[in-house]
Amino acid sequence: MVSTTQITATAPTEAAGAVQVTVTTPGGTSGGLAYTYAPPPTLTALAPTQGPTSGGTTVTLTGTNLTGTTAVTLGGTPATSFTVLSAGEVTAIPFANLGGGVDGEPCDAGQCGGPAEDREQAQGKQ
Repeated sequence: MVSTTQITATAPTEAAGAVQVTVTTPGGTSGGLAYTYAPPPTLTALAPTQGPTSGGTTVTLTGTNLTGTTAVTLGGTPATSFTVLSAGEVTAIPFANLGGGVDGEPCDAGQCGGPAEDREQAQGKQ
């Protein structure tokens, strides 16, 4: 309990969809409020599938549940920028890639670093 008017709870694992949240005390059970578990994003297509190692080519990611995308990585390296166009489409501009091929992937917010050797080479450290 945070205060007499606020409780903090951690949502358990659940399938995507809406559930009712209630609170039970010795005085009874509250009315329910809706909480929705969001489905994970999926990717079905990537175009183009290749580009120069210097980066800068706009890549279009197609899939489902992309509306809440907070980051896009290519081979573990964050895209330079990205734009959510719809629930099924995101465009991203990859950072320079000093290695081989990569897969585009939406990810949660936070640091999405690439391989250490690629980051060191990009920073001029070898």
